[in-house]
Amino acid sequence: STLKPALRLAIPVPPLAEASLMAELLNFERLGDYRGAREHVARYLERFPESRYAPVLRLRQIAYVEALSGLDAAWPLYEQFMGRETDSAALAQAKLLTWFLENPEHALLLLYSSGRATALLNGARLCTVDGPDRVAVVGVKMKPGRHCLALEATGWRQPNWVQACLKLRNGVVSTQPGWRYAFDVAGDWGLPGFDDGDWGSVDLGGAVAPPVDPFIWTEPNAFIQVQAVSAGLTPPGREWPDRQSAVVFRREFDVR
Repeated sequence: STLKPALRLAIPVPPLAEASLMAELLNFERLGDYRGAREHVARYLERFPESRYAPVLRLRQIAYVEALSGLDAAWPLYEQFMGRETDSAALAQAKLLTWFLENPEHALLLLYSSGRATALLNGARLCTVDGPDRVAVVGVKMKPGRHCLALEATGWRQPNWVQACLKLRNGVVSTQPGWRYAFDVAGDWGLPGFDDGDWGSVDLGGAVAPPVDPFIWTEPNAFIQVQAVSAGLTPPGREWPDRQSAVVFRREFDVR
């Protein structure tokens, strides 16, 4: 008799393995170990090839190739991915990544928060998130000159933090200690040149490295070198007794 080929059984992804994946990858990135991060994704996909996030993770692997070997090595892989992939979420992220690489004036803005938060660039609202399940990433065009990146956070959950990173072709503007903050403020605080001299300054005690317990789950995405280089900001508790007030964080910077 003829033997039938063995059936390939899909191994369900354990909840903890899926929930902790992004935190593990970000830890590799914080150490500058992109090879280790890429190998970690490879092991995950070998173990769980039917993961619902497999397409996005394969795209993240290409981003690690770019970090390790440069754009010349990664660009053909991006093109092959976009030519073969059918997953809509992965394709949308691939188009955003390649758009970023097409023009030096193109930038990516990532926003992540434990509660509701909105990112503004030069007073224009770019995106909003409402909880720690996933990041928001949008493309923006950056002209030379003075700019302001501001974050308005409300609807806080414990622990409270908001994180953002503007990835430019020649660096990043990311949430870090030193950002200015104030509560329930009025005026044109989203514009460059606004006087924030009487605002507070976030210190080391007001910065964390999301995702953090109990919100360790973050939906996997393909955008590397953004979350790992950004802190989660929160105002000092002694100045924020009700934990409900809207908080604005801002930083001005120059693009040359």
